[in-house]
Amino acid sequence: MEPDLTFTITPPDDKVNYVTVCPQGNTHDFQDLDTETVISLFRQYGAILFRGFQLDRKSFRQLAFRFCSNFIVNKARDGGRKHVSPDGRIQTVNLGNKAFPLHPELATMPTQPDLAWFACASIPIIGGETLLCDGIAIASALQKQTRELLKSRSFTYRIKTTKEECESWLGVKDPDAATLQELKDKAPLSFAIEDGEYYSTYVTQALHKPLFSNELAFGSFLLFARQMQGWKNFPTFEDDTEVPDAVYEEIKAVSDRLTVAHSWQQDDVLMVDNTRFMHGRNYVVNPEQRVIWTQFAYASFIPGLDSLYASQPWRRGITD
Repeated sequence: MEPDLTFTITPPDDKVNYVTVCPQGNTHDFQDLDTETVISLFRQYGAILFRGFQLDRKSFRQLAFRFCSNFIVNKARDGGRKHVSPDGRIQTVNLGNKAFPLHPELATMPTQPDLAWFACASIPIIGGETLLCDGIAIASALQKQTRELLKSRSFTYRIKTTKEECESWLGVKDPDAATLQELKDKAPLSFAIEDGEYYSTYVTQALHKPLFSNELAFGSFLLFARQMQGWKNFPTFEDDTEVPDAVYEEIKAVSDRLTVAHSWQQDDVLMVDNTRFMHGRNYVVNPEQRVIWTQFAYASFIPGLDSLYASQPWRRGITD
C-alpha cells in the first residue's frame, strides 16, 4: 500500500504560539514532509511543533540537515550538557532541575544561530515544560514610551574571553592593545586587554527585525541575566548604563503574560526561529525522566545567503 502523505496543520490559537504539524494515514517519517511547506510555515509563524513522527538520533539529524547550512555547538561550561552525537552537534539541553528564564540561544555573540531545534527523547512526567515567547508579540505589547526607548538603544554584551578566541576572530597572532584598537572594525565584535585579561564586546539592537519578518522583536539575554544571575550590568545599554529596573520589569510582565508552556509528548520536535522567539523551561521535578535533545543552526533558506558567507563565514560548512 502506498503511504498516505497527508498531514494535518493546526495554526496557533489562544493556547499555543506555534503551528502544529501531525502525520495522517500510515506515514510517520520526517522524510515525507514537504520541504517548501515547512519553510513557508516557519517563515509565517516562527515556530513549528512536529508531533506523531518517528524520532531517533538519525531522523532528528536528517530533519535539521534539510533546513540548515551549518551548525554551532553551545560550549557553555556550567550547563551540564551531554553530547548525543559524536561530533557534539546533537546535545542534551542543560541538565538538572532548575527553571530557566526566557532567552534566545547564544544571543550574546554575533554567531547567534537562526534555528533552535528541540526533541523529546524521554518525556518528563511532571514539570519541565519548555517555555516559548514570541519576541514580536513582546515588542508590540510594550508601552509606547518603552518601545520608543528600546528602538533608539542598543545592548552591549561584554564577556571575558581568551587570547586564542581573539586571535581566531582577528587573524592576528599575539595581538597587543594597539593592534586591537587598529583592528576594532575588522570583526563584528571588539576586543580589549585589561590587567592582562582579554574581553570581547558585542553591540546589537535592543529591538531588532527577525530573520523572516519586518516587524520589530525583543530578544535578549536581559531576562535570564536579571532573573537567573542577578546581574544588572549584562547587558548594558551602548553607553554602558544599566537598563532601568522599570524597563526590565515591564518586559518581564509582558513576556510572562505572553509565554506558552509546551508540555512535551514522546518524540515531539520543536523547530524555533531563534531570531524571533525566546525559550526557557519550568522547574523539572525528576531530571532523569526529562531528556530533550537540541541542535542549533543557521538557516539554508535565507534569500541572498551566498552574499552573507563573506561577512558571516560561520554560516557555511556542513557536508552531512
